[in-house]
Amino acid sequence: MVPRYHTLQVEPDDRVDYWRGAMINSLSAECSIEPTGDGPFDAAMAGLDCGPLQLLQVSGTPFWIDRHGPGRPDWVSLLVQLEGQSMVADRRSQAQLGPGDLCLVAPDRDICVHRQTNFRQVLIDLPAGVLNEAWPDWTHHLMQRLDGARPAAQAAAALTRFIAGHGQQLGDDGREAIGEAALRLIEKLAGPRRRGRAPGEASAPAVSAALRQRRRAEAFIRENLHDSQLDVARIAAHLGVSTRYLHRLFADGPQVMQWVLGQRLQACREELAHRGTRSVADIAWAWGFASPAHFSRAFKKRFGVPPSAA
Repeated sequence: MVPRYHTLQVEPDDRVDYWRGAMINSLSAECSIEPTGDGPFDAAMAGLDCGPLQLLQVSGTPFWIDRHGPGRPDWVSLLVQLEGQSMVADRRSQAQLGPGDLCLVAPDRDICVHRQTNFRQVLIDLPAGVLNEAWPDWTHHLMQRLDGARPAAQAAAALTRFIAGHGQQLGDDGREAIGEAALRLIEKLAGPRRRGRAPGEASAPAVSAALRQRRRAEAFIRENLHDSQLDVARIAAHLGVSTRYLHRLFADGPQVMQWVLGQRLQACREELAHRGTRSVADIAWAWGFASPAHFSRAFKKRFGVPPSAA
């Protein structure tokens, strides 16, 4: 993983403040830190993007951390305890974790984590919208220990170890594929879906994380077609992915902004058919076109007739 912070970069007396700043930057929330070990305080952090997931590895000596505030409310963290012992708690519940155990960490609550021994953990961050589809009732499992002896948990921990050790060497395509595989394992943690079906009815085909993200992107675009400032960066930020990954979601057809253009043109075409006294320019502006002239050219190219003849 790509190194981000390491307390060995600063003097021992400055390490707690340094690490507090590192946690605030990474968790987007206020934090307090209290070392609890007998020796010098030490901690390190490294991160890696894997398709729809973001991984953050944290290791070091024992310490308490209290997180205050919601952090990133659109994201959920799956904590994978690779080495050592930790306790995770909020005001409602707590979980004691050993090597191989997992825990879904609440995105919208004050929490505390006590790394009780020398430790190594990985936080797998994924957009809440993706988790909602992969694990619809995940909110009922927050702050609970997911037993590392369960086959799905064992597989998830093993894959996390592999990513932590070798993810940087996989390349962009490899990391995207392994992120998809990790999400499939997270789905397995949820257990079998409780959806009844008629005798003989085939089960629904699995939907990949990429397809889920593509659907989320399309829904967000349709909701914001009126906004002339809609662009790739804003769409990617809403999904919580890089612009490069967003472009890959649209690699099998029109690129992102071409898809946006097509949706706007179709919306304008439908409105022009029932426009009454509204002008073509008003409709173009209403659907996010900054220039009526550009709209007219694009409309004629797409539909073969000028907007006034639609």
